[in-house]
Amino acid sequence: QAMHRKHPDTFDVPSPDRLANLRPGDFVRITAEHQRFWVILRGVGPRRLVGIVDNRTGIPGFDLGDRVSFERRHVYVVMW
Repeated sequence: QAMHRKHPDTFDVPSPDRLANLRPGDFVRITAEHQRFWVILRGVGPRRLVGIVDNRTGIPGFDLGDRVSFERRHVYVVMW
């Protein structure tokens, strides 16, 4: 959530409770390589989340259909 501290008007942050209760199937918007994109969660661990990128980004390793692993601090929007 470093981007929220730098740009609070454009980067929202889910509540700590919402981040703690993420589940497989949740649809989250994350940031990586200075770009925001959507991911469908497939696995939720105590430290890392795993999901599938759900839109085109043009970033190798973070493009449509790619499997990604990230931390809760990278999540900016949660939809379910």
